[in-house]
Amino acid sequence: MSNRKLWSLVIGLGVVIVGLLLAYIFVPVPDRSGRQTVPADWVTYHSAKYGFEVRHPADWTVAVTEGVEPKINIYKMGEMAKPPFIHHNNVTQVSIFPKGVGTEGVDGETTTSTVKFAEPVEQATDFILSDGSRWATYVTFDKRPASWEPFGFVWASVQVNDPSSECVLDGQVLPLNQCDLGDRPEGAKMVLGGTINKADRGIEEHILATLRFVMVPGPASVRGMIDCLPHKGDGPTTAECAIGLKGDDGKYYGLLGLSQEDIVSGKWTTGVRVLISGTLAAAPESNYDIAGSITVRKIEADAAN
Repeated sequence: MSNRKLWSLVIGLGVVIVGLLLAYIFVPVPDRSGRQTVPADWVTYHSAKYGFEVRHPADWTVAVTEGVEPKINIYKMGEMAKPPFIHHNNVTQVSIFPKGVGTEGVDGETTTSTVKFAEPVEQATDFILSDGSRWATYVTFDKRPASWEPFGFVWASVQVNDPSSECVLDGQVLPLNQCDLGDRPEGAKMVLGGTINKADRGIEEHILATLRFVMVPGPASVRGMIDCLPHKGDGPTTAECAIGLKGDDGKYYGLLGLSQEDIVSGKWTTGVRVLISGTLAAAPESNYDIAGSITVRKIEADAAN
């Protein structure tokens, strides 16, 4: 074997090994029980307001937009477009729309979703490209939190590179202006072409599989100390952290319903011991939040023990 062929073989093997290593690091794989394991560097986003939590890679960003149609966009860092995103944006995103989006759906070929959701679904549909690749998922759930509207949904899509659209009827391509959704010939379908990053798609499918609804068990009281929590989520925040409670039980609690004035006034000074009564919303595999109306009182030093 010549030196040139030997080096080509070595380089080829190196590329394969690097590819397998990257796949092992970044793409979740099933464990022996058939469930996908979550990489250790993934983080949890928890919303007590909308009653859900979801895991995602640490280098993906979460953007929350409130309003009549709230949007929680979890998207890949480096996207040129800026949130808020909806289902018509050609970006790599997993987005939660608790109250829906007031526009039409995405056109294209669809099939039953293969994502293994943790929650019972009402409808789960994957969108496919002309080569059969699954590039997006639309899902509604059978049982939703009370803060969701019946038309709330979750959308996940990867960016489609060099996208193209064709209207096809019995193997014949029709002009696109003859293929509008409201006036489409019977049997005609819109076929989307393009390429995707399949590793990103695999990550998104696993993000979807980690989405869980948080059920509120009822009133509860928590004793602990006001602290600068090491996570950002619902509730008042400073530039560095979220103001919350480090409970005597060793768990962290976010404090909802507080204003920035509460923080500035010094009422929520780090180190102050308090007893908080409210509605405790448990967040599986994560922290906990006090949701709803809360009352707080300082605990005297001799009564704290």
